[in-house]
Parts: sequence; structure tokens; C-alpha cells
Amino acid sequence: VVALSETEIKTALSKISGWEYDAKQKHLHKTFPLKSYFKGLSFVQSIGWLAQKLNHHPEITLNFSALSVRLTTHDADNSVSGIDLLMAQQIDQLWF
Repeated sequence: VVALSETEIKTALSKISGWEYDAKQKHLHKTFPLKSYFKGLSFVQSIGWLAQKLNHHPEITLNFSALSVRLTTHDADNSVSGIDLLMAQQIDQLWF
């Protein structure tokens, strides 16, 4: 698995709404606002099914008003790879 350059990441993110790249910690992240905790739980479950399908498991933080997702690839020296970008796109498609 190959880590992407910062330029490649920024170019790809220009096509994905709301995702940000943390260059210092080398990960993508996005926070989704929630209207209810139950909606957040449902979204976590949907992301879980996607994670199993792609064999790529994000860090998820859930609280009452928001759900945050953090993506990085351990096999790419804990940097961002193409699978992180693919997962970000597909997570956005799951968002209700």
C-alpha cells in the first residue's frame, strides 16, 4: 500500500465535501452533525458494514450531537492512501 503525496490528497479532497487532511498527524477526518444519538448509532453501523466490505477500519467517535470519522492507513506508514479516499467517498454516500 502506497501513501499518497500531500498534493494528491488535496486534489482528491477538492472533490469530496467536508473532509479535511491533517498533514501533521497524516489522516483524513470529518465530523457529521447529528439530530439524535440513535441516528449516530445507525450511521456507525452502516460505516461498520462498509469497513468490513473494504477491510479498512476507521476510528469513529460518537457523542450526542456529532459523529467524527478519522481515516489513515497503517500499512502506508500511518499515512493516507487511496483506500482512505475511497472510504471517505463511500461514507459520504451512506450519510442520511
